[in-house]
Order: sequence, then structure tokens, then C-alpha cells
Amino acid sequence: GEAEGEGEAEGEGEGEPGKSPGKGGNGQSDPQYEEVPSEVFAEMLAEEIQLRNLRRTGGEQRVADDPKMGTMHRSHGDVVWHRTAADALALGKSIKRGNERREQLRKELGLDAPEEAKVEEKPEAEKKESILEGAAQILKRGFAALPASAYTVRSRMIVQQPDFDAVLVIMGDVSGSMGPDHRKIERRIVRQEIALLKLKYPNLKVHFIQCDTEAREVTEHQFFNQYLGGGTDLSQAFKLALEIYNKYPTSKFNRFAQMFSDGDDGGALHATIEAGRKVAEASDYFMYGNVVPYGRQSGQLSQAFDLLAQEKPGIYGYADLNLEVSSVFAAIKKFFGKRSEPGR
Repeated sequence: GEAEGEGEAEGEGEGEPGKSPGKGGNGQSDPQYEEVPSEVFAEMLAEEIQLRNLRRTGGEQRVADDPKMGTMHRSHGDVVWHRTAADALALGKSIKRGNERREQLRKELGLDAPEEAKVEEKPEAEKKESILEGAAQILKRGFAALPASAYTVRSRMIVQQPDFDAVLVIMGDVSGSMGPDHRKIERRIVRQEIALLKLKYPNLKVHFIQCDTEAREVTEHQFFNQYLGGGTDLSQAFKLALEIYNKYPTSKFNRFAQMFSDGDDGGALHATIEAGRKVAEASDYFMYGNVVPYGRQSGQLSQAFDLLAQEKPGIYGYADLNLEVSSVFAAIKKFFGKRSEPGR
């Protein structure tokens, strides 16, 4: 049967991805979430992730302007003086070194007077004052030589994102073997992923599937808060994912799929693996998250997808997930971290 509110019993509470998680039944927030709220996590990593194998498509989304705050070199704008002064000082020092080399060359060529006036040693206070004057002169000389176009100014640059449309189907194993800690891990990574991907790709379409012996498409709220239980036949989730794909032709959409499970599949193992491979073949990238809270040996289905990811890393991604928050970061990096794309 179905039971709502499992998240509250585990101390995570309800909440939409990208929002700070709520309090649990004991009135305490999960301190691991408190350390890195989803929205902060997303902003920190947005520039470091990307969907794999993105293709230009003829779908709904066109080239979009993506504003980036930063600095640039140009002759007008709000000058960032500490950055510009550093550039001017470096240029002034370079000019000083050039002048010193020229003087040394003049000496070597005998162009200077044979007897130079001996410089009288200055008191320590005058030495320090002279050093400061020298630094000021170097900076002044550098500013005089630094063209206005080289000044560092604040900017709001517009970067055009490529035109693409994409869909992500997330499948969650909610069978009896997926206990409270398994579900906690599953929800934890999906919350962070959705916050991250929606910030980076606001037009990404996301579908959620829960599966025990049957597969059901559910809402985002149900995915995070609903518990099913029962046996396991994940081939049903893969079949439903293909049905969802039928709404998103490859000519118009990039297609991504993700399964979270402990790998203990009660159905026919070979048939489930083949169903998963069909989803991968219909996807631009397929990801499998092996949920093992206590580090025990992975189920056979997880082992199979681990091998597939090793053999075909351009098509399959695989990551182990446990109760340590660091495993979420490691998995997201494996699934979405920027890298040179291997051949499919």
C-alpha cells in the first residue's frame, strides 16, 4: 500500500528541490542539509556541471542570453581600482627593469662618464621614504603607460547558450529492500540534482517514476514524500521510461535517464538488464546510482550497470551512494562534472 509523509518520519520533511529542507518529527533539521542548502549548493557548482552529450535540437528552446557577472578590460565603466592598480604597478616595474637594463648596457659600452659621483649613504628614515617615493613613481609611470582599454571594469556579460531541449526521467526504487536510509539517500541526491540542473537548465523537463513490482509516474512532491514497499521488478520502470520518451522525439529533445536502486531486483535479472539497456540506447546518457547505506555488497543489477559504465562510459554513468554527504558530491561529479566526452 501507499503511505504519505515518510519524509517527515525520517526527519527530512517535505520541501521542494532548491529549498532548505524542513524539520522532522523531532523538531530537528538534518545538520548535513544545514551545512549546504540546496540553493547555495547549486550556485556553487552550476558552472562545474553539464548534461552529457548535448545535441543542438529543433525544439522549443532557442539561443538564450545568460548574464554572467564579472570583470573585463575596456576604456569605460566602473573601474575596479585595486585590479587596475596591480596591472599598472606590474607595467611600471617592467618599465623600470627595462630602463635599468639600458643603463647597464650604456656602462658596458663605455657611454657613461668614467668616474661617477659617489652617492652619499642616506639615513635609514630617508631610505624608507625614498623606497616609498620610488614605489609611487613606479605606479605613476605604470598608469601613464597603461592604455585606458586595459583598465579593469565591472561588467555584466551576456553569454549565449546553445539551442537545445532536454528531458530527464528519474526512476526511484521504492521496494521493500529500500529502507528508510536508502530512501533518505535517494531523496538527498535527487533534491540536489534538481536544484542544480534547474539553475543551469531552467527549461529542462523532468519526469519522476517510482517502482516496486509496478511502475508509476508520480509528481515531484510524491517522489519525495511517498512510500510504496513490496517486491521489485525494475524492468517495469524502464518500460515506463520508454513510454515517456515517446513524447520527446530525438529530433527535438536530448534524452537522459537515471535509476536509483540497491540492485536487489526480484524480477528476471537478464530481462531487467536488457530493459535498462534499451533505455540507455534511447538516451543521450544513462545514469545508475547504487544506493548502499552501509557499504555492503551491491546487488546483481547494480554490478551489471557498473560493468556497463566501465565498458561504455560515453553512454552509462555509475556511482555508489552511502550515508556520507560526500558520496552525493562524488556522484554528481561523476554524472554531470565537465569533462572531455568519450566516444559512444
